[in-house]
Amino acid sequence: MDKQTGTEEILQEDIVLDEEQTSETNKYIPWSSEKKRAVLMYFFLWIVLIPVGKKSMNVFEYAHFKQAIGWWALFFLVVMTNIVLLFIPILKWLSIFLILIVLGVLAFFIKQSLDGEYYVLKQESPLFVFQGLGEWVINLFDLELDVK
Repeated sequence: MDKQTGTEEILQEDIVLDEEQTSETNKYIPWSSEKKRAVLMYFFLWIVLIPVGKKSMNVFEYAHFKQAIGWWALFFLVVMTNIVLLFIPILKWLSIFLILIVLGVLAFFIKQSLDGEYYVLKQESPLFVFQGLGEWVINLFDLELDVK
């Protein structure tokens, strides 16, 4: 009986490995024009214009769209807190530090989109907070986008 359960465990591990490999091989590979559109999504005007003009997006564009919306939501929150922090002399440097961190995250997202990297699931992303926040904003405004 021990030998049989041991083989069943090995088979289950093989199945899990096969599923992980197929999910990696079936990942959408974006074109260069899609990478450029994803970079433009991180600029505020393009967040508004791209979904209005184009109701369907591929998985790559949608993932970066969620990240961009999440980034802008957090950016506005940081700016509002910085307005208060700038009036406190001791905490003035903290506000500058927060802005630099947010701009560093923006640079990371732009590099990620130029490299063609994206995360379908929030849990896969190293900065999953931005996708979750972006998804919340999309659901808040009831945007209906077709994701291919």
